[in-house]
Amino acid sequence: MPATQCTYREDRRRCKRNGTGNPVLCRAHRLALEEEVRTKNGIDGILNVFGKWWRKEPLTRDDLIGAYDAGAKILDPPHVKRAARGAPPQSDQFRERVVDAAYEQLQARARAARAAQAKQARPPPPPPGPDPAIMARCKFLLGWKPTQTVTVPDVNRRRRELAKKYHPDRPGGSVGKMAQINDAADRLITEIEKGPTA
Repeated sequence: MPATQCTYREDRRRCKRNGTGNPVLCRAHRLALEEEVRTKNGIDGILNVFGKWWRKEPLTRDDLIGAYDAGAKILDPPHVKRAARGAPPQSDQFRERVVDAAYEQLQARARAARAAQAKQARPPPPPPGPDPAIMARCKFLLGWKPTQTVTVPDVNRRRRELAKKYHPDRPGGSVGKMAQINDAADRLITEIEKGPTA
């Protein structure tokens, strides 16, 4: 095969060395490409499992074993001898323990996610209606019987009448009594606006 210039480009510059093969690459760039492909295949295996987990798709034990093996290829390439580094070879039992632990964690997270999703899927409780105890107390403070039906204009009218009588600037008026009247009127209006009056 005739030697031609390497087709590898970096920062718009083409490699000056001669290369062979298809694509035409020099020896250095061919080795770099093979290393990149080997690493990419391992990373793809891990990313596929991560993508399934991210999309909340169910993961199987085979997925986890594939990701474990892919990670082992990246971190422990076959051309490096473990025994030469003084490390014991990894056993299948170790791999199984790691995969079992990861699978159990994923199952627990999936159960928790399903429970949270079911909790979110429940419709919200209906808004609370008027509280009869608050309404009765406020009506009593404003001078009505607790069983009487009142409207917002009635409450505003009664507040003005009682303000004429108990305003602090009037003789016999008091700040405390006026505060009670205003508080009762505001609460009663809030309760009336929540729903049907009692």
